[in-house]
Amino acid sequence: MAGERLRARKAARPGGVPLHSGAGKRHAGVAGRIALAALALRPAFFGLGLAASAALSRILKRKEEDLRRMRYEGEGNSEFTDRLDAAARMVNGTLRYMAVRTGRIPSHAVRMFLYRKVFLLGAEKDVVVHHGAEIRAAYKIRIGEGSIIGDEAKLDGRRGIDIGRHVNLSTGVWIWTLDHDPQSPNFSSRGRGGRVTIGDRAWLSAGAVVLPGSAIGEGAVVAAGSVVTGDLEPYSINAGVPARKVGERNRDLAYSFDGSHQPFL
Repeated sequence: MAGERLRARKAARPGGVPLHSGAGKRHAGVAGRIALAALALRPAFFGLGLAASAALSRILKRKEEDLRRMRYEGEGNSEFTDRLDAAARMVNGTLRYMAVRTGRIPSHAVRMFLYRKVFLLGAEKDVVVHHGAEIRAAYKIRIGEGSIIGDEAKLDGRRGIDIGRHVNLSTGVWIWTLDHDPQSPNFSSRGRGGRVTIGDRAWLSAGAVVLPGSAIGEGAVVAAGSVVTGDLEPYSINAGVPARKVGERNRDLAYSFDGSHQPFL
């Protein structure tokens, strides 16, 4: 008897339906069909997300400043601002989610096509954006010829980023153009942030962070893990938190990047 009870327990699902019963088979069949349908529909949902992202990027490129001004002018009307904020969260969430998904596609050619055509990234020829990078507000970012954006980099284009030619951003470089006011009673970002500019052949090493409004001169180097909080001189070597000049770089730079990259990355 004990052996029979043990075999019965092993044959049963957690809900008590035996695997060999008709109900158990029907449940397994339904679950399997749902899983297959979800897999089959994933490309369709991704395509719809890309179509929405393309439309939203074009609208924001033309109207973002007007929408921001409308938001600030309506601050006395809480119902209006609440609705506008809810719409903004939906738009930003859609664009950011699709940008993250795009960054994980294991094909550089496909990623660059989508960045340029869907998200309106201003990337010149031979630009390389490695697998896993996250690009926000791509329509406000310009990347010059031959520049390289490393894996796991984050480019926050909300206030604009201008990257020169043959620039190298190593793994995990973060560039921020907008932040919050630490003294604001409601954690506002109004009036904060600023465009970030990076000169030709600058090199930002792994894990470097660039804060809003910074300008990095031509040929400048930022050491790994450093935090840039302002302007850096051309051909200077900088390190630390905040980044400070620690040396000079050779000014006779002649290298250029030709868009080469490893397959899938």
